[in-house]
Amino acid sequence: MLYACSYQGILAGIVGFDLFTSDIVFYKQIPGMSLPNGITSDTSGYLYVTAYFTDKIFKINISDSSYITLVNSELDSPNGIEFDFTNNRLLVMNEGMPNAPIIAIDKNTGTISTLVETNISQTDGLTIDNKGNTYISSWATGKVYRYDTTFTKPPEVFSSGHSGPADIFYDELNNLIAVPNFNSNSVDFIPITISGQKENIQNKINNITLFPNPFTYNIHFEFYLPENVLTKIFVYDILGNRIAELVNEELNKGDYSISWNGKDKNDNETTQGIYFVFFNIEDHFRTFKTIKH
Repeated sequence: MLYACSYQGILAGIVGFDLFTSDIVFYKQIPGMSLPNGITSDTSGYLYVTAYFTDKIFKINISDSSYITLVNSELDSPNGIEFDFTNNRLLVMNEGMPNAPIIAIDKNTGTISTLVETNISQTDGLTIDNKGNTYISSWATGKVYRYDTTFTKPPEVFSSGHSGPADIFYDELNNLIAVPNFNSNSVDFIPITISGQKENIQNKINNITLFPNPFTYNIHFEFYLPENVLTKIFVYDILGNRIAELVNEELNKGDYSISWNGKDKNDNETTQGIYFVFFNIEDHFRTFKTIKH
Protein backbone atom coordinates (compact mmCIF):
# COMPACT_ATOMS: atom_id res chain seq x y z
CA MET A 1 0.00 0.00 0.00
CA LEU A 2 1.04 3.55 -0.75
CA TYR A 3 -0.68 6.44 1.03
CA ALA A 4 -0.49 9.98 -0.29
CA CYS A 5 -1.85 13.46 0.37
CA SER A 6 -4.01 14.99 -2.34
CA TYR A 7 -4.76 18.65 -1.72
CA GLN A 8 -7.01 19.52 -4.66
CA GLY A 9 -9.42 18.02 -7.19
CA ILE A 10 -12.16 15.46 -6.68
CA LEU A 11 -9.89 13.23 -4.58
CA ALA A 12 -8.71 15.93 -2.17
CA GLY A 13 -7.82 14.12 1.04
CA ILE A 14 -5.83 10.97 1.85
CA VAL A 15 -5.62 8.36 -0.90
CA GLY A 16 -4.29 4.80 -0.64
CA PHE A 17 -3.08 2.84 -3.68
CA ASP A 18 -2.51 -0.87 -4.23
CA LEU A 19 1.03 -0.93 -5.62
CA PHE A 20 0.38 -4.11 -7.63
CA THR A 21 -2.80 -2.99 -9.37
CA SER A 22 -2.58 0.84 -9.07
CA ASP A 23 -6.19 0.76 -7.80
CA ILE A 24 -7.40 3.24 -5.20
CA VAL A 25 -8.27 1.14 -2.16
CA PHE A 26 -8.42 3.82 0.54
CA TYR A 27 -9.85 7.32 0.56
CA LYS A 28 -10.55 9.68 3.43
CA GLN A 29 -11.69 13.29 3.52
CA ILE A 30 -11.50 15.15 6.83
CA PRO A 31 -13.14 18.52 7.56
CA GLY A 32 -10.53 21.10 8.45
CA MET A 33 -7.74 19.28 6.62
CA SER A 34 -6.77 22.24 4.50
CA LEU A 35 -3.73 21.51 2.32
CA PRO A 36 -2.78 18.05 3.61
CA ASN A 37 0.96 18.07 3.17
CA GLY A 38 3.14 15.61 5.09
CA ILE A 39 2.15 12.01 5.80
CA THR A 40 3.69 9.14 7.74
CA SER A 41 2.63 5.89 9.42
CA ASP A 42 3.54 4.07 12.61
CA THR A 43 3.79 0.34 13.36
CA SER A 44 0.29 0.18 14.89
CA GLY A 45 -1.81 0.85 11.80
CA TYR A 46 -2.18 4.62 11.99
CA LEU A 47 -1.50 7.41 9.51
CA TYR A 48 -0.45 10.89 10.62
CA VAL A 49 -1.12 13.87 8.33
CA THR A 50 -0.15 17.52 8.64
CA ALA A 51 -2.64 20.20 7.54
CA TYR A 52 -0.50 23.12 6.44
CA PHE A 53 -3.15 25.87 6.36
CA THR A 54 -5.04 24.95 9.55
CA ASP A 55 -1.97 24.02 11.66
CA LYS A 56 -3.37 20.62 12.62
CA ILE A 57 -2.12 17.04 12.72
CA PHE A 58 -4.64 14.24 12.19
CA LYS A 59 -4.31 10.63 13.33
CA ILE A 60 -6.18 8.17 11.10
CA ASN A 61 -6.95 4.52 11.84
CA ILE A 62 -6.30 2.69 8.56
CA SER A 63 -8.55 -0.27 9.41
CA ASP A 64 -11.80 1.67 9.85
CA SER A 65 -10.93 5.21 8.57
CA SER A 66 -11.76 6.77 11.94
CA TYR A 67 -9.66 9.73 12.99
CA ILE A 68 -8.86 12.22 15.72
CA THR A 69 -7.24 15.63 15.69
CA LEU A 70 -3.96 14.85 17.45
CA VAL A 71 -2.64 18.43 17.43
CA ASN A 72 -5.05 21.32 17.10
CA SER A 73 -3.64 24.70 16.04
CA GLU A 74 -0.59 24.58 18.33
CA LEU A 75 1.81 24.65 15.38
CA ASP A 76 2.39 27.05 12.49
CA SER A 77 2.46 25.68 8.95
CA PRO A 78 3.46 22.09 9.85
CA ASN A 79 5.00 20.41 6.83
CA GLY A 80 7.19 17.29 6.74
CA ILE A 81 6.34 14.60 9.30
CA GLU A 82 8.07 11.30 10.14
CA PHE A 83 7.48 8.49 12.62
CA ASP A 84 10.57 8.14 14.81
CA PHE A 85 10.55 4.37 15.40
CA THR A 86 13.42 4.37 17.91
CA ASN A 87 11.74 6.86 20.24
CA ASN A 88 8.10 5.99 19.37
CA ARG A 89 7.23 9.58 18.53
CA LEU A 90 6.54 11.89 15.61
CA LEU A 91 8.96 14.50 14.29
CA VAL A 92 7.49 17.49 12.46
CA MET A 93 9.07 20.30 10.45
CA ASN A 94 7.42 23.66 11.21
CA GLU A 95 8.06 26.25 8.54
CA GLY A 96 6.00 29.05 10.06
CA MET A 97 7.15 28.95 13.68
CA PRO A 98 9.95 31.31 14.79
CA ASN A 99 13.37 29.83 13.97
CA ALA A 100 11.72 26.91 12.11
CA PRO A 101 12.05 24.28 14.86
CA ILE A 102 11.88 20.50 14.56
CA ILE A 103 9.09 19.42 16.91
CA ALA A 104 8.69 16.08 18.71
CA ILE A 105 5.10 14.95 19.27
CA ASP A 106 3.76 12.18 21.48
CA LYS A 107 1.73 10.08 19.04
CA ASN A 108 -0.82 9.16 21.71
CA THR A 109 -1.35 12.42 23.63
CA GLY A 110 -0.31 15.01 21.04
CA THR A 111 2.06 16.67 23.54
CA ILE A 112 4.65 18.74 21.68
CA SER A 113 8.22 19.72 22.53
CA THR A 114 10.97 21.48 20.60
CA LEU A 115 14.00 19.38 19.69
CA VAL A 116 16.04 22.03 17.91
CA GLU A 117 15.60 25.44 16.28
CA THR A 118 16.98 25.11 12.76
CA ASN A 119 17.05 28.83 11.88
CA ILE A 120 16.71 27.76 8.25
CA SER A 121 14.09 29.49 6.12
CA GLN A 122 11.50 27.86 3.83
CA THR A 123 11.96 24.42 5.32
CA ASP A 124 9.79 21.63 3.96
CA GLY A 125 10.53 17.89 4.16
CA LEU A 126 11.83 15.76 7.01
CA THR A 127 13.00 12.15 7.15
CA ILE A 128 15.08 9.84 9.38
CA ASP A 129 17.66 7.26 8.27
CA ASN A 130 18.33 3.84 9.79
CA LYS A 131 20.92 5.28 12.19
CA GLY A 132 18.54 7.87 13.61
CA ASN A 133 19.98 10.89 11.76
CA THR A 134 17.37 13.46 10.76
CA TYR A 135 17.32 15.22 7.38
CA ILE A 136 15.41 18.39 6.44
CA SER A 137 15.07 20.25 3.14
CA SER A 138 15.01 23.99 2.39
CA TRP A 139 13.61 25.75 -0.67
CA ALA A 140 15.52 28.91 0.21
CA THR A 141 18.94 27.28 -0.07
CA GLY A 142 18.18 24.31 -2.34
CA LYS A 143 19.89 22.08 0.20
CA VAL A 144 19.23 19.06 2.42
CA TYR A 145 20.67 19.25 5.94
CA ARG A 146 21.49 16.42 8.35
CA TYR A 147 21.28 16.39 12.16
CA ASP A 148 22.79 13.62 14.27
CA THR A 149 20.69 11.75 16.82
CA THR A 150 21.41 14.19 19.66
CA PHE A 151 20.45 17.41 17.84
CA THR A 152 23.24 19.13 19.81
CA LYS A 153 25.55 19.89 16.87
CA PRO A 154 24.90 22.31 13.99
CA PRO A 155 23.50 20.49 10.94
CA GLU A 156 25.81 19.54 8.10
CA VAL A 157 24.92 20.08 4.45
CA PHE A 158 24.10 16.63 3.10
CA SER A 159 23.38 17.67 -0.51
CA SER A 160 22.83 20.83 -2.53
CA GLY A 161 21.83 21.99 -5.98
CA HIS A 162 18.16 21.03 -5.61
CA SER A 163 15.32 23.06 -7.13
CA GLY A 164 12.47 23.44 -4.67
CA PRO A 165 13.29 20.37 -2.53
CA ALA A 166 9.99 19.25 -1.03
CA ASP A 167 9.01 16.27 1.16
CA ILE A 168 12.11 14.10 1.26
CA PHE A 169 12.14 10.34 1.94
CA TYR A 170 14.66 7.80 3.23
CA ASP A 171 14.84 4.62 1.15
CA GLU A 172 16.00 2.00 3.66
CA LEU A 173 16.42 -0.73 1.04
CA ASN A 174 18.95 1.27 -1.01
CA ASN A 175 20.22 3.51 1.82
CA LEU A 176 19.58 6.78 0.01
CA ILE A 177 17.61 9.99 0.38
CA ALA A 178 15.01 10.77 -2.30
CA VAL A 179 14.63 14.52 -2.88
CA PRO A 180 11.71 15.64 -5.10
CA ASN A 181 12.42 18.89 -6.97
CA PHE A 182 9.09 20.70 -7.10
CA ASN A 183 10.31 23.33 -9.57
CA SER A 184 11.71 20.89 -12.14
CA ASN A 185 9.32 17.94 -11.70
CA SER A 186 12.23 15.57 -10.99
CA VAL A 187 13.63 13.48 -8.13
CA ASP A 188 17.25 13.35 -6.94
CA PHE A 189 18.46 10.15 -5.28
CA ILE A 190 21.45 10.73 -2.97
CA PRO A 191 23.22 7.62 -1.59
CA ILE A 192 24.18 8.12 2.02
CA THR A 193 27.36 6.07 1.78
CA ILE A 194 28.99 7.63 -1.29
CA SER A 195 32.09 9.80 -0.91
CA GLY A 196 31.63 13.48 -1.63
CA GLN A 197 27.94 13.24 -0.80
CA LYS A 198 27.83 16.97 -0.04
CA GLU A 199 28.92 17.82 -3.56
CA ASN A 200 26.56 19.85 -5.69
CA ILE A 201 24.63 17.42 -7.83
CA GLN A 202 24.81 19.76 -10.81
CA ASN A 203 28.56 19.08 -11.05
CA LYS A 204 27.70 15.56 -12.16
CA ILE A 205 24.34 15.97 -13.93
CA ASN A 206 24.00 19.31 -15.66
CA ASN A 207 20.78 20.66 -17.09
CA ILE A 208 18.92 17.50 -18.04
CA THR A 209 15.96 18.52 -20.19
CA LEU A 210 13.07 16.40 -21.46
CA PHE A 211 10.85 17.32 -24.38
CA PRO A 212 8.10 17.05 -25.29
CA ASN A 213 6.47 15.98 -22.06
CA PRO A 214 3.76 14.71 -22.35
CA PHE A 215 4.74 12.92 -25.57
CA THR A 216 3.07 10.69 -28.13
CA TYR A 217 5.76 8.99 -30.21
CA ASN A 218 9.22 10.12 -29.04
CA ILE A 219 10.64 11.90 -26.02
CA HIS A 220 14.15 13.39 -26.04
CA PHE A 221 16.63 13.82 -23.17
CA GLU A 222 19.46 16.32 -23.51
CA PHE A 223 22.26 16.62 -20.95
CA TYR A 224 25.92 17.47 -20.50
CA LEU A 225 28.60 15.28 -18.89
CA PRO A 226 31.51 17.21 -17.34
CA GLU A 227 33.79 14.16 -17.57
CA ASN A 228 33.94 10.58 -18.85
CA VAL A 229 31.56 8.60 -16.63
CA LEU A 230 29.58 5.36 -16.53
CA THR A 231 26.06 6.37 -17.52
CA LYS A 232 22.86 4.37 -17.18
CA ILE A 233 19.44 5.50 -18.39
CA PHE A 234 16.49 3.15 -17.82
CA VAL A 235 12.72 3.50 -18.21
CA TYR A 236 10.30 2.11 -15.61
CA ASP A 237 6.53 1.76 -15.64
CA ILE A 238 4.31 2.93 -12.79
CA LEU A 239 4.62 -0.48 -11.07
CA GLY A 240 8.40 -0.24 -10.94
CA ASN A 241 9.13 -2.68 -13.77
CA ARG A 242 12.14 -1.83 -15.93
CA ILE A 243 10.76 -1.82 -19.44
CA ALA A 244 13.56 -0.23 -21.48
CA GLU A 245 17.32 0.34 -21.32
CA LEU A 246 18.44 3.43 -23.22
CA VAL A 247 22.08 3.70 -22.11
CA ASN A 248 24.36 1.44 -20.05
CA GLU A 249 27.99 2.29 -20.84
CA GLU A 250 30.77 4.78 -20.21
CA LEU A 251 30.18 8.01 -22.10
CA ASN A 252 32.77 10.66 -22.91
CA LYS A 253 32.63 14.23 -21.68
CA GLY A 254 30.27 16.37 -23.76
CA ASP A 255 26.70 17.12 -24.81
CA TYR A 256 24.24 14.29 -25.42
CA SER A 257 20.77 13.87 -26.90
CA ILE A 258 19.03 10.55 -26.20
CA SER A 259 15.54 9.54 -27.38
CA TRP A 260 12.97 6.99 -26.28
CA ASN A 261 10.44 5.87 -28.87
CA GLY A 262 7.88 4.70 -26.34
CA LYS A 263 8.61 0.99 -26.93
CA ASP A 264 9.66 -1.62 -24.42
CA LYS A 265 12.78 -3.83 -24.50
CA ASN A 266 10.96 -6.28 -26.78
CA ASP A 267 10.17 -3.47 -29.25
CA ASN A 268 6.49 -3.54 -28.34
CA GLU A 269 4.56 -0.28 -28.20
CA THR A 270 3.79 0.70 -24.60
CA THR A 271 0.36 1.85 -23.48
CA GLN A 272 -0.58 5.40 -22.62
CA GLY A 273 0.24 6.39 -19.05
CA ILE A 274 2.96 7.47 -16.65
CA TYR A 275 6.58 6.32 -16.96
CA PHE A 276 9.76 7.15 -15.07
CA VAL A 277 13.15 7.78 -16.70
CA PHE A 278 15.98 6.91 -14.30
CA PHE A 279 19.45 8.45 -14.71
CA ASN A 280 22.46 6.94 -12.90
CA ILE A 281 25.55 8.98 -13.70
CA GLU A 282 28.55 7.82 -11.66
CA ASP A 283 26.31 6.94 -8.69
CA HIS A 284 24.42 10.21 -8.84
CA PHE A 285 20.76 9.47 -9.40
CA ARG A 286 17.86 11.40 -10.86
CA THR A 287 14.39 10.35 -11.95
CA PHE A 288 11.95 12.17 -14.24
CA LYS A 289 8.23 11.50 -14.65
CA THR A 290 6.96 11.36 -18.22
CA ILE A 291 3.45 10.99 -19.60
CA LYS A 292 2.72 9.15 -22.82
CA HIS A 293 -0.46 10.13 -24.66
